[in-house]
Amino acid sequence: MSYDQASAVQVLGIGYHAVADRVRPKAGEKIAVIGAGPIGLGAALVAQSLGAEVTITDLLEFRLDMATALGIPHTINARNGNMRDHALEHTGGTGYDKVVECVGGLQERTVTDAVAMVKRGGQITVVGTFPENKATIPIAYIKDREIDINFSRGNFRAFAPCLELIANGRIDPGRYISHRFPLSRAEDALQLLEARNVEAHKVVLHPQDD
Repeated sequence: MSYDQASAVQVLGIGYHAVADRVRPKAGEKIAVIGAGPIGLGAALVAQSLGAEVTITDLLEFRLDMATALGIPHTINARNGNMRDHALEHTGGTGYDKVVECVGGLQERTVTDAVAMVKRGGQITVVGTFPENKATIPIAYIKDREIDINFSRGNFRAFAPCLELIANGRIDPGRYISHRFPLSRAEDALQLLEARNVEAHKVVLHPQDD
């Protein structure tokens, strides 16, 4: 296993725990992942490895291009059109069996989109972190359609199965590392993560290169 692959295990583990332990996809289920950052990509790849048919969404085209390069068959740019319309089109008019929210942040749209995209009686798993500790949800709509919502965070028990997936060649998180820095440039790496004008996926520090 390469250093790059090993450095991505913790982030891949977040997606693995969410999908394997909370989403629990069945073969052939249609699952949407909202957010094509490192956690969302990992979640999508894990769901796909378990037999699900995966769609991934994002606002940034370069992230969707990465998802395509990794073999995720269906991508949607969330800037283009109504997400419920997209969901109905991709699922034959029913909505996704399950939706995984992997964005969080200082916004609420992704939770609303998840509710709109999931089928009646479907399941939403929220992985993203919301710093303001709140998000508005259409509670009557969720109740009427009997939609289940659960939540997931990182879990160290996911590391071992992630290492096995990497060792077996089923998932290679090293492929979506876009930038590598020596430890002496850690500040530059952090600034890159905050930048909005750079196509960055996963950023890794290489202390051995100092």
